[in-house]
Amino acid sequence: MIINSCDFERETVIDCAKKIASAARTAPKACGDDSLEIKIVTGEDLVELGKYTESVGKEINTNYFIRDGIIMQNCEAAVLIGLKDQVLGLSNCGYCGLSNCGNCVKNGGHCAIKLADLGIAVGSAVSIAADMRVDNRVLYSVGKCAMEKGFFDSDKICNAYAIGLSISGKSVFFDREAIQEK
Repeated sequence: MIINSCDFERETVIDCAKKIASAARTAPKACGDDSLEIKIVTGEDLVELGKYTESVGKEINTNYFIRDGIIMQNCEAAVLIGLKDQVLGLSNCGYCGLSNCGNCVKNGGHCAIKLADLGIAVGSAVSIAADMRVDNRVLYSVGKCAMEKGFFDSDKICNAYAIGLSISGKSVFFDREAIQEK
């Protein structure tokens, strides 16, 4: 039996995406409180998200949104990791810059500890992609657009990242024509 690389590369990317999602889910979280929502996006949905990100970039005249939208359209999959807006309910933390969680909520702040949980989950996720030698890149621009476009079930997602995934002879994330920043 002979198997061509094009026959298994997409399957490998999907397998990697599932492992990435699992790594994000099992990453340590403050007080054991899991506030993450994790999605895998492929196919037409990924192209739609890429086109939306590109259009936002054009609308706000921001080249890296345009670049990242184009990148998404050339990926096989993306993992979205969103953080639900909630606080831990600590009485004397202040990491958010306010005196306590009640003041954080009252003043529209976001829990710094929960944001750290998101960062740890993203770090755990991309380490899996690196171990599997799948090209990847963390893109806040695409995460932001995924929130705006309703890719998450919860309407309480306050921050999100996308991790684009690709297998190709040249990395879609780095071996590309430069888009000049303004």
